[in-house]
Amino acid sequence: MSFIKPIPVFIGPAAFFHAHFGNRDKVPSTGSDVVEVVPCVILPGLTMVSAEKCRDAFFEPANFEILSSVSGGSTIAKIDYWEHTSEMDIHAAYVLNMSELSASYCWSQGFKYWELALNRNLYFDSWIHELGTSVECEGCAELRKRVEELAIKVFIGLCVPEICSETEIREEVSPGYLMNVLNSPIPFPVPGEPQLDVTELSHWSQFQLDLIIAGLDNCGTTSLGRWLQQVQSIELSNLGEEDDFFFRNDRLLPFRSEVEEFNSQWKSRQTLKALRHPNLWAHLRVRMALARIPQLKVLLVVCDPLSRIDKAFWWYHICDPPLPHPEIAPLVRPKGCFESISSVLEPSFLDRFKVQRHVEHLKQLYQHRLRVVHQAYMRESAWDTFVQIAGWIGVSVVSAEVRLGRHNHRPGHRTDLCRNSTLVNLLKVLLSSEYDFLERLLADSRLPFTQGLPKELLRRETRCERPEELIEPSPRS
Repeated sequence: MSFIKPIPVFIGPAAFFHAHFGNRDKVPSTGSDVVEVVPCVILPGLTMVSAEKCRDAFFEPANFEILSSVSGGSTIAKIDYWEHTSEMDIHAAYVLNMSELSASYCWSQGFKYWELALNRNLYFDSWIHELGTSVECEGCAELRKRVEELAIKVFIGLCVPEICSETEIREEVSPGYLMNVLNSPIPFPVPGEPQLDVTELSHWSQFQLDLIIAGLDNCGTTSLGRWLQQVQSIELSNLGEEDDFFFRNDRLLPFRSEVEEFNSQWKSRQTLKALRHPNLWAHLRVRMALARIPQLKVLLVVCDPLSRIDKAFWWYHICDPPLPHPEIAPLVRPKGCFESISSVLEPSFLDRFKVQRHVEHLKQLYQHRLRVVHQAYMRESAWDTFVQIAGWIGVSVVSAEVRLGRHNHRPGHRTDLCRNSTLVNLLKVLLSSEYDFLERLLADSRLPFTQGLPKELLRRETRCERPEELIEPSPRS
């Protein structure tokens, strides 16, 4: 192993220690094994000293004071969707804002912001436990204790001079930086690739994206996506299919390579660029991150809450579904199955389908950039609805250009819901707050704005009250 000599500069690395050791009680925890606390200290007014070599530029005392002050914060936050609480909102906003603040200051000074993804076991275990045993080493016992308190996987941001390459960051900068933040009395070895991944970070605003169809799942996002896909001036990512690009990881900032990969798919600079995924509305980190794209607009398709639950239960939860899915076979059963939709009455099960909390936050984030379309508009006045959607996103359409069909739809009794009127009425009562919320939401954010609230919403009508929805499809030949 090659080693880097200790650097005689030690600027108190508060950001690193707060993010990966202490003060965990000051910010709500996500329960992850990676601590996502990202305090940093901005030191305006300091002047960078130029240097020709990466290592000299980074560790020159005046430079290091600035660079280390905006380094050391976590770059990943594991936000559990099912544990979503108001405390989680605060925590997620905090870690995302602080990561963005550190990176933005770094970029404003003409530097680059990189992620160091360190595997503690792979890097330290081969040599850290021998410290203080075979040789005298003052301070090594304390160092070993600090290392053992680190998370198994540490993801931190590092601000470096622009002249530094990936190899120089790994071999020259990272060992010395870790020695300083851990206050090591001995040199650290140069980490290999399995031990440390070094990747340049970018910002969410660099994504070329104008529109997202963000859900709600099981309400008509597939149909709306298929409609828009037929317009020549619109490009949809992933060839128009559901795109889980922003669910690949839990990063607070994207990799530069990810931004370049995403942007490279577009064929024209002039087209409106869109993405469709039915669950974007429900994921806190993703909706907060994408709100950083200044021109981005959001379309949200909503529908009758109980009809949506009926479809989701048929798709994911019921045993031996009476109807096959129109596009996917077999249906997914991720966590077992239930014989009856009455299982949603079990404690906490029904809460998994409620949308108010998430959509209120979505509206707060995007404000005038959010418009809501009720599924009833798409069924009953498809063309007028589509024209107003097109006008809002800034494209023109002609009737001969598109076919406004219904996709991902299956009529008939998908579950036992519509055969049990008592259960239907009970679930309507239990979902009354969701119905009331949809009325308020559509009152000021709906498209088409020329129409009143859907009658089915005002009457609390489900698919069970629309006989045409329950006609069993003809058997496939």
